[in-house]
Amino acid sequence: MKKFVELVQRVHNERFSVVINKIAAEKIPVAFLSLAPIAAAVEIVKNLRGQGLNISKLITLQPPPC
Repeated sequence: MKKFVELVQRVHNERFSVVINKIAAEKIPVAFLSLAPIAAAVEIVKNLRGQGLNISKLITLQPPPC
């Protein structure tokens, strides 16, 4: 059973990588949902944009400071 679970995890990771690479290659705009505080979420988005993702929206659960 353990080997089956590892196989499913590996297939999932490979499919995820294929989808992310396609999104980056085609510059498809995506939204990013973050549970992290806003400052950390902004840094994560900067990193992901640096990797080629076209993040057009950042959604957080924490309201921005006034």
